Amino acid sequence: MILQLQDLLIKAKNRIEYFNDINLDIIAQWVAEFNECENLFNQLIQNQDAQKFQEISSTLQKLISEIEIIKTEGMTLVGKFKPWMSGIGMIDFPYGYKIYGQITFGILNGKGVIINTKSQMKLIGIFNNNKLQGNGTIILRNKYEINAQFDNGKITSGLTLIRFFNGVQREITTNLIIDQNQVQYMNLNYIIGQDFQYIADEFIQNQRPQSSFKILQNQNLIKEYRDKRLINGSGFNEIQDNERLHGMFQDGVLKGQGRLTDRENNLILKGEFENNRFKSGIKYYFQSQNIHENGNFDENRLLYGQGIRYYDYPDRIHEQGQFNNGLLHGVGERFYNLQINDQDETFREMGQFENGILIEGTKFYQNGNIKEKGTFNQQGLIGEGERRHSNGYIWEYGIFKNGLLNSENEKSGRVNDQGVFIEIGYFINGSLQGEGERYYNNQQKKETGYFKEGLLHGKGIKYYNNQNNQIQEEGVYKDNQLHSQEICIQYYEDGSIKSQGSFQNGLLNTNDGALYFNEYEMRGVFRNGQVSGTMRIYNRRTNTEFVSHEFQGNENFLRQAYVKGVYNSNKLNTNAESSEKRQQ
Repeated sequence: MILQLQDLLIKAKNRIEYFNDINLDIIAQWVAEFNECENLFNQLIQNQDAQKFQEISSTLQKLISEIEIIKTEGMTLVGKFKPWMSGIGMIDFPYGYKIYGQITFGILNGKGVIINTKSQMKLIGIFNNNKLQGNGTIILRNKYEINAQFDNGKITSGLTLIRFFNGVQREITTNLIIDQNQVQYMNLNYIIGQDFQYIADEFIQNQRPQSSFKILQNQNLIKEYRDKRLINGSGFNEIQDNERLHGMFQDGVLKGQGRLTDRENNLILKGEFENNRFKSGIKYYFQSQNIHENGNFDENRLLYGQGIRYYDYPDRIHEQGQFNNGLLHGVGERFYNLQINDQDETFREMGQFENGILIEGTKFYQNGNIKEKGTFNQQGLIGEGERRHSNGYIWEYGIFKNGLLNSENEKSGRVNDQGVFIEIGYFINGSLQGEGERYYNNQQKKETGYFKEGLLHGKGIKYYNNQNNQIQEEGVYKDNQLHSQEICIQYYEDGSIKSQGSFQNGLLNTNDGALYFNEYEMRGVFRNGQVSGTMRIYNRRTNTEFVSHEFQGNENFLRQAYVKGVYNSNKLNTNAESSEKRQQ
């Protein structure tokens, strides 16, 4: 039985709590009945009385039945509503507007309360079509209330009482002019608080700010409005683009500490102002309200002089130093927060900036090691400089142009991350150009000679990456391939000769070329590395030979040599690991 009553109490409480702070006779009965049930229940837990439990149960069931909770189309209706949106209760509209009392089709008529949560205003009294009629009360921002006579929602003539919640009460009277939708007080002058005096030639009800008035304390001017604008005193003025200036105004302009907000009071700027112009302080990100910039600003609200710029994340610096037109200009520092492989990494550059571009200084890896050092333009390093690996070893050094090695008049070098030179020579646009050398990571030679755009072009040599660093081929190159009418030579890894003669695009192309593999020597006409005319094959081990003037292609030639007993392998190709031909 107790559990059943507890369940009924919870259901009833869910309804009554909507009205706890509303003092209306037509609603107070529900609140009183619930409070009585709750008190009796607490008393009867120890001394159970079946009859009392039944009375409490009946009352709670009646409350639950009478007070419905309906949620629809963004509205919440709580009360006794039949027909639709008509009856006694509360309607919470989706735009921050609540009405309590006698409601007819969603409109308050009779005793009631209207609460505007956005403007923090509460209206209490008798309503006609949602407008106060007769004696009524306005409570503003829980600071003070105004009790007055109303007609169609507007204050009419008679005594107007203002009561401040700190206990101070002041009565004011004034001449009234009612002109259709405007109520105008003429020659208004009253004292509030401790010798605060309000003076205005005219005062129009519901106009904010008032056209023109002054507030004085002990005869000293505290605040003055003129033509709807704050001229002197502390407050705010509306300016262009939905913005408000807050602070101490003198002769119509903000001077000293102040802030700039939008109409919803979101911070835009905060700091020192002079003649409404922001001079120094903090600029905020609009959505997050995180600090965006901190420092001195020019007339366009751009950083000027010493300042700091932040990412849209608390205390994460993006740039700091000297600024001009909102760009780093002078000594400064920039941080890059990047996400690499799902990891946040921070890189840094510092030095001398010009219009937001580092022109001389140092760039760093996340671990603090130097990445680049020298003079820069927008594309990267220029002039003499160096570039390093993240472990600190030199990567490139020399003369740079637009971020690329460009030392055509002075040799430069490129080093791997173990400190081993991998390229030495002259560079243009980051590639070897002219005489140079290229090395394997184990310091053995890889290529030497003349280069064009990073490829061997002209006389050169390629090497194997083996114990003896044996020459792989030598001659004249074009685009990294042997290509010349001069004699070029290719070698096996053991130093024996593989081929020699004239080459085109890396293949034998000559009327008198030689190809050596195992114990065989082929000599004659080659085109694109294939037999193409008179060809002689000689077997050094058997001292036999075969000559043909008609076969095209290595395979056909070797097949015939096999038939003739000179070639003793069924592999009809010249693939081999060495030959019996050595340099003389």
